[in-house]
Amino acid sequence: MLPALETIDGTLQVHSSPLLASLSFPALTTLQVLAVYNDQSLQSVGFPRLTALTGNFEFYNDATLADLGAAQLTSIGGRLKVVSNASLAALDLPVLQTVGGDFVVRGNAVLPACTAQTIFDRLVDFAGTIVIRDNDSSGCRAEAGLAGPCAWAGGSA
Repeated sequence: MLPALETIDGTLQVHSSPLLASLSFPALTTLQVLAVYNDQSLQSVGFPRLTALTGNFEFYNDATLADLGAAQLTSIGGRLKVVSNASLAALDLPVLQTVGGDFVVRGNAVLPACTAQTIFDRLVDFAGTIVIRDNDSSGCRAEAGLAGPCAWAGGSA
């Protein structure tokens, strides 16, 4: 989209875009708020150099979103909300350390529940409510190396 854009001193909001199949900002490193919702054709989202958000990270009701990644994201100043993305199979936040608000990953029918739990378990700083539920618990066995069902099914803490 904008391959050289490094900073957005504000909100990046994408919603109800029927023709948008992918969203990528390859050079973006900082942003205040990221909100993507109600996009019926969006399949992949990538922010390979994004390291920090001062506000919220929100993705919801994106029916065809299968892959969501921000491989260098270490800090979210507000809440993390990934909700009701029916096709979401991959949530790639491998170095996330801080969430300054609620941590909500729910209603993603094909996302392994243990993916969200693993991301949460790696946090070193968290302030808010945790909700991890109504994701695919059957995918936990292979991901966590478990023989039986996922040991932690989610809820609030």
